[in-house]
Amino acid sequence: MASFYTEEFYRRARERLAPGGILSQFVPVGFLPPETFRSVVATFTRVFPRSTLWYNTAELILMGAASDSFAWDASRVEAKLRDPRIHEDLEYNHWGGAANSLNQPPVLLAGFLAGPRGLSRFSNGAPLCRDDRPTLEYTTSSVDPATTNNEVLAVNELHPYLDRSRSLRAGASPGIRCGGLPTSVSETSARSLRTSSSRSSAPSAATARARWRSSRKRCARTPTMPKPTA
Repeated sequence: MASFYTEEFYRRARERLAPGGILSQFVPVGFLPPETFRSVVATFTRVFPRSTLWYNTAELILMGAASDSFAWDASRVEAKLRDPRIHEDLEYNHWGGAANSLNQPPVLLAGFLAGPRGLSRFSNGAPLCRDDRPTLEYTTSSVDPATTNNEVLAVNELHPYLDRSRSLRAGASPGIRCGGLPTSVSETSARSLRTSSSRSSAPSAATARARWRSSRKRCARTPTMPKPTA
């Protein structure tokens, strides 16, 4: 699975993106020590400089655009969310019950964590993940969520580099154009991350084991890259 996080893979993927296309990469921070998390971000942003990072509970999401800028048009988002299929697909919430379902534009936009500037500062100097140096393969193979708390460690590392929603409204994130961003978008994600970082103890062993089993099932369903032939 580590082969899906290398610079070579991202370059091949970008070559195949249609104009305006976007690559979405889930980031399972629970399995990534802080230095490895930085390497994952550094590698992604090396190929997709105008990337954004989004909140998705224990699995963050990196989004990279094929173009040199990332356009977020709130009116277009609202129109898409009126599509019954998309509306139903996003009818779940990270917190707060049905009133905070992701099929509501302000809630969806509140999941924004960082743009190009924040991600560049966060990952500055981190080594890249490459096909001929599969460090990610080794660092994650020894991680056991029952005995580690990488989610909280990742939060502590990332928090100083968060781009607040107000910075999007002010156009403070280069490479991102955000039209019609609702002024009601709160700092929900940032508060959630701060709350997580304030926890002094690791999750219960039962919770950690459940996450571990769930992740292993997802990995088992992920197609593997074909082995190179001589």
